[in-house]
Amino acid sequence: MSATLAAVRVEHDLLGEYPIPVDALYGVHTARALENFPPLGPRLADVVELCSAFGMVKLAAARANRSCGQLDRQVAQAITAACEELIDCSPELRSNLLVPLLQGGAGTSTNMNVNEVLANRALELLGCTPGDYARCHPNDHVNRSQSTNDVYPTALRVALLLRNRRLGERLSLLVDALADAGERFAQIPKLARTQLRDAVPMTVGEEFAAWRDGCRSALDGIHRGASALLAVNLGGTAVGTGLTAPRDFAELAVAHLSAVSGLAVRRAASAISSTTDAGGFLGYSSAMRMAAIPLAKLANDLRLLSSGPLAGFGELALPAVQAGSSMMPGKVNPVIPEYANQVAFRIHGLDTTVTMALDAAQLQLNAMLPVVAGSLFEAQELLGLAAELVAHRCIAGIEVDEARTRGYAAEGLGDATVLATELGYDAVENQTNT
Repeated sequence: MSATLAAVRVEHDLLGEYPIPVDALYGVHTARALENFPPLGPRLADVVELCSAFGMVKLAAARANRSCGQLDRQVAQAITAACEELIDCSPELRSNLLVPLLQGGAGTSTNMNVNEVLANRALELLGCTPGDYARCHPNDHVNRSQSTNDVYPTALRVALLLRNRRLGERLSLLVDALADAGERFAQIPKLARTQLRDAVPMTVGEEFAAWRDGCRSALDGIHRGASALLAVNLGGTAVGTGLTAPRDFAELAVAHLSAVSGLAVRRAASAISSTTDAGGFLGYSSAMRMAAIPLAKLANDLRLLSSGPLAGFGELALPAVQAGSSMMPGKVNPVIPEYANQVAFRIHGLDTTVTMALDAAQLQLNAMLPVVAGSLFEAQELLGLAAELVAHRCIAGIEVDEARTRGYAAEGLGDATVLATELGYDAVENQTNT
């Protein structure tokens, strides 16, 4: 029994006492959350940018609190040092960030998990033991001048912006791959099709250029959507009024957050409005959904144009990346475009989830931000991964059956269309029918 007692420390909250592993950096609030919310999907520790973002927000708050006289020098230094470790994704700290992203409580469990881990790490740096909260408390010190309602959406915005850099790089890979292919095939004529019917000649390069432009426009839209995330409500505390925060806290905290994150974050015009209105998340989600549309269009076109090869269009030859059938030897399927199509379907569903969650806002807060966070992170990862796969494993090695495309182009409606401008539509149509 003594060994068992030595292995735990006892913490308490409004519900009573709770045993915590003696060396754990999390505390009672995290333990309660782990009981309440099943470990389905990613945890906080699984999204490294979100961990770093929370470290940045808490560091900014600690520095602002120190400037406002809310923390003594030693405690502020210890919290700051712990935050810097979290920003750098310390394995020790991340191993204690256990709560799942999907949770009730508007993100309170996530905020408290971070508060407890930072407080206990700060205690270690101060020469104290975890759980000795008289010296550094998760709420009274780490969360001072803050609320989940301003910390969580601010950290979420920062994390999305940090991850957006990688998403932009991956989409740019696809844009560049399409541009390179367009240059390679610039002089090859082909038959354009409208409504899947023969139309007029164009070049293969022009077709690739159109795909490139669609993906480039999508990338621009994502960057525009991300820019709206730069307005944060940090310092607004519970409902945006700034209750319990010193007068200069918000301005100082946001300035420190900008410096530590390298992002041009700014105070929202109204912290009250920003706390209840999460439109920036909806705009960013919509931008990713819009980006999924040209990706799906590209995938659909690639599947059609590579169909066959004997009984289909057969104009494009996609790289063979794996065998396509368990019973038909030699069959190769367009698995990369198919993957991209399915990613697009998933992103549409994630955007619907975000829309419904934000539609459920009530009064001064939207309590559904955790499912918004998980949906946006998943959409970012899927969209970027699909774009990278299509670029590297499909477009980079794509080939054109030039004889086939030239043959189709020669039999199209180009000559008839040109003649119609000279002889009239009806005359050419009558001649074509005969």
